[in-house]
Parts: sequence; structure tokens; C-alpha cells
Amino acid sequence: MRAEDLPAVHSLQCDAYSASYQEPLDALNSHFELGRSTCLVAVSRGCVAGYLLAHPWSGLPPLLHQPVRHPTQNEYMFIHDLVVAPALQRSGAAVSLLSAVLKIAERDLFSFVRLVSLATAVSFWQKRGFSPAKDEVLPAGYGDAVLMYREI
Repeated sequence: MRAEDLPAVHSLQCDAYSASYQEPLDALNSHFELGRSTCLVAVSRGCVAGYLLAHPWSGLPPLLHQPVRHPTQNEYMFIHDLVVAPALQRSGAAVSLLSAVLKIAERDLFSFVRLVSLATAVSFWQKRGFSPAKDEVLPAGYGDAVLMYREI
């Protein structure tokens, strides 16, 4: 991902989610700044058609809609968002993006990856080795989303 991809990333996010989950461009940019090597795009016909935002993190997932700051330590790799345009769904693009970031997390010696899944996407993540995290409460704003993790 490059900084100039962020407007297309924002557009994809707005198309994919209801207004309550759409984040301002400055919040997306802050995730990108934390994970320049772990924020990835899928390109189709010369256009950004999917993305994965991931970066090192510590503690509970960051609040939605707000820019994030560099954590004091890097406890795990956090997948902030994964979106693929309808035209690329079921093409393997999402799995390719995920596989790439898991390889990076392993290379960088993280022992686990965490993410927050929409309730409707839990089965997608479970098929890829993620499990719901028990006994942890998400920050306000995540609604019925589910905190999930996967050991590497």
C-alpha cells in the first residue's frame, strides 16, 4: 500500500460498511503509518480493489474512528480491516492478503495476530484459524463485533 492508495481504500471501506463502521481518512492514515510494510492492497485492472490494514499493537484493539498512536510496545500484529470489492470476492484476494500479512507477522517474530470481526464474518475468520478471544471486552463502538486471535 502507498499513501496515494488511501482515498481508494477509504472509498472501499465506505462501500463495504454501514456509517457506524466507516472511519475518517485521517484514522485510516494513522493505521497505515503504523504499518507501512503490513498494509496491503489488491489491484484489479489498475485500481485498488481490496485492502488489508495491519500493524503492531499492544493491549485492547484501538478505538474506532480515531487516529492511533504508536504503542509503547509491540505485543502482537493487529489486523484492523480487510475489505475486498464485490468484483473480487470469492477470487482468493482476501485469503492472499491475509496469507501475506501472516507471513510478515511470523517473519517479525510475533506469536499471535488479533482482529475484531463483524459478527457476520466470524465464520470467514474461523475457517482461517482464528478463534474468539474469551473474557475480553472490546472498547465502546464495536457493537456486536467479536475479538478474535490466531497463534502463529
